[in-house]
Amino acid sequence: MPRVKAGEMSLPEIRNLARQHNKASQIKDIDKLSRSALMKEIETMGYRIDHEKKRIIKRTMTNEERKAQNKSVSGEGERKPQKKTKKKALIASGDKPPMVKKTTKKGNARKGKPVGSRLAFDATKQEANKKKPPNVKEAIAKQKKKKEELAKKRKELASGYS
Repeated sequence: MPRVKAGEMSLPEIRNLARQHNKASQIKDIDKLSRSALMKEIETMGYRIDHEKKRIIKRTMTNEERKAQNKSVSGEGERKPQKKTKKKALIASGDKPPMVKKTTKKGNARKGKPVGSRLAFDATKQEANKKKPPNVKEAIAKQKKKKEELAKKRKELASGYS
């Protein structure tokens, strides 16, 4: 096993950090990766390892990376294709346009709920409406049956003692 430079974290320390990190914990087979492979995987996810502070930090872009990024600038007279144009192009190529759910004008908070409904905001009211109150007549009939059964048992027990 190659020696780690002084001041840098060892493989078990990096593994522990990666397991505790939200995004880096999604790396598969952390136990099987070597130190360099694990560091490279973390780098590809857009993070870097700070050995001094023993942290995984979101990597910022350098000036060279910003310049290397391709920024497409449309020429004069070109317009961004609109949704209808995109749909027509998809249909012409034989593909189906994606299904889009229609929402109310109120926004996403009430998605799938009637516009005037307050139930979209209060979960307790939704549960309360789902439960039906018990039938009173049935409950009274059950109580009467139980009382009659208890009375019969008492009579049987009383007759057995005398």
